[in-house]
Amino acid sequence: MVTNGLCKGYITLTQNGHYVFCFLKNYTILAGEQQIALFNPYPMSNSKPFKLEYIIKSSPTILYSFLTTPAGLSQWFADSVDINGDIYTFVWNGVSEEAELLEDIENELVRFRWEYADEHEYFEFSIELSEVTGDTILYITDFAEESDRRDQEILWDSQIANLKKRLGGA
Repeated sequence: MVTNGLCKGYITLTQNGHYVFCFLKNYTILAGEQQIALFNPYPMSNSKPFKLEYIIKSSPTILYSFLTTPAGLSQWFADSVDINGDIYTFVWNGVSEEAELLEDIENELVRFRWEYADEHEYFEFSIELSEVTGDTILYITDFAEESDRRDQEILWDSQIANLKKRLGGA
């Protein structure tokens, strides 16, 4: 195997006619004769948590279904989603990534950890209903290194814009 390149962040590369998806991490792409492997050269990252806030024109119950079900997630987050127990398989451009469901409180909170993430890292959707305005607020907690944080925020902004469109409240 030879190292063919480094992809950083949420991008899709074409390598020998194959699509490779690198999501939220740094990976070295290793390509053999007919096989592509992803290797994370940074197992102990310096990622720090950050939190984003979005007002969503939806009830907490409907929003929760878009955050937890394959039908909901595949409308805005990934091309397709499959669940086997606590393992969610997300597919983008034919390449899958797995995340473990760590916590699930109906209509309030969903927390996942990517299979390659450090033990302390996760991404979380938290739903709150504002008592003052009656708005549904979605908080996203994620982890990124300082140099990647803005790219991660842009990615989430894009994903949530897509979610809002699917919910009919763009």
